[in-house]
Amino acid sequence: MKVYLYDENYFFAGAYDAQEDPLAPGIYIIPVASTTIEPPSYDTEQMAVFTNGVWIIEADYIGETWYDSTTGDSVVITEIGIPPSNLQPTPPVFAPTVEQNKGTASGLLSATDWTTIADVADPINSPYLTNQAEFIFYRNLVRQIAVYPVAGYLVWPVTPVEVWL
Repeated sequence: MKVYLYDENYFFAGAYDAQEDPLAPGIYIIPVASTTIEPPSYDTEQMAVFTNGVWIIEADYIGETWYDSTTGDSVVITEIGIPPSNLQPTPPVFAPTVEQNKGTASGLLSATDWTTIADVADPINSPYLTNQAEFIFYRNLVRQIAVYPVAGYLVWPVTPVEVWL
């Protein structure tokens, strides 16, 4: 006789072939925390739960890491069922802060500092940067963001491509 085991939380734990009682032929020894009612089939991220004498299917994300949509904090799911509505399975993406945009602008300026050196664009030197004016214009746009940063997604100016002669 097939019996179906469940754990202390009533989650399906597996099938078991009950043994016939050697002292009472035709009577089977059925373990505690088991039933003869077969659980329905279920998909991944689901679990059969024995409740009030019947199997029900519940969402099962236990052990998964989900993220608070407002704070970004990670939370390990510890209970069966659909997680609370403030949790999501992927980390939320937040718009850049004022500080992050200022940091990005400062980094872009640092990366192009070399273009401001006078002899880089001096035609007496070979090779020399022929489009220093494009870099100056670009750096002015980026500097405005660095000096007056704002939060949010920005359309960043495109870094010019070096042209050497």
